[in-house]
Amino acid sequence: MIQAEIIESICDELAQLDSKIISVKIIDDGGRILAQNKSDKLNDVISIEESEILFTEIAFGVRMERGYDKHFGKENFVISYGSKIVSATFPLHKEIVCVFVPKDTDTVKMALSISNILSRIRYEKM
Repeated sequence: MIQAEIIESICDELAQLDSKIISVKIIDDGGRILAQNKSDKLNDVISIEESEILFTEIAFGVRMERGYDKHFGKENFVISYGSKIVSATFPLHKEIVCVFVPKDTDTVKMALSISNILSRIRYEKM
């Protein structure tokens, strides 16, 4: 498991990439929130109870995808387009980085930037 101060700094660093970012959270492989950015606004969109279910589902999905790594290669990120919000998830060891943005965000560009930052962080801090 990554140290708490490192995961908190990751959330804040990623949240600074774009002022449109609604939320950056890091969850464990069971869906429990380990850290979030200081200006998190996800609870303005969904309730705490709904977010608990959402993160459990995300964690389960990432665990399932890892089963195909030997066939497709290691997953870098997954983007999910909703009618109002887009989410992107990034596996990070046993943790998962979750980023939520409005639909009008250049999500692929943002996801590639985040993937590059996470690669750098893995190299420098882990």
